Amino acid sequence: HEKVFYMMEDASPQVQVAAIAALGCMGMYGATYVDYVAQKLAATGNREVRRAAARALGAMGGLAAAQATPLEDCLEDNDLDLVGLACSALGAVGATQSVDKIVQKLKSSDIEVTIGACKGLGFLALGGDELLEPLNHKEARVRAAAAAALAKERPEALEQHAAKIASLLGDTDAHVRISAVSMIS
Repeated sequence: HEKVFYMMEDASPQVQVAAIAALGCMGMYGATYVDYVAQKLAATGNREVRRAAARALGAMGGLAAAQATPLEDCLEDNDLDLVGLACSALGAVGATQSVDKIVQKLKSSDIEVTIGACKGLGFLALGGDELLEPLNHKEARVRAAAAAALAKERPEALEQHAAKIASLLGDTDAHVRISAVSMIS
């Protein structure tokens, strides 16, 4: 993993992306370099490198919990793909303090941002009522992401949404129906 770490400074952004992605897949070994991955997120101007860093921090999960601030800083970025990845990563690292900021992104006009927000709230299992509106989104991928996130809620939290969950069983999209089935099983 040390050789991979050094590749984060390669002159080629593509090599940097590959190295960062590899560190994200290495679990606790890759997390040894979590601070450096976070620096790539905050300090590089290359959009693909920044996206790779957000993905890697999310993949590291709780091992990257101390890096919630650089991920939160991405929520106002102009690169909307990065914003979506940051929403998801914040949930994956367990950043419960970021819930309100993630919830705000549920109303984004960008589908990838909304999906990322649903995923982030799903990782935290804290979306609750906020996930009901995306369940009515015109885009099936948003409905599926919201349903999958809601499925991770505690059973007692799901009981209050039984009628809505039942209606998802008849959704036109198979992924939404699959998530609905997982909620009731």
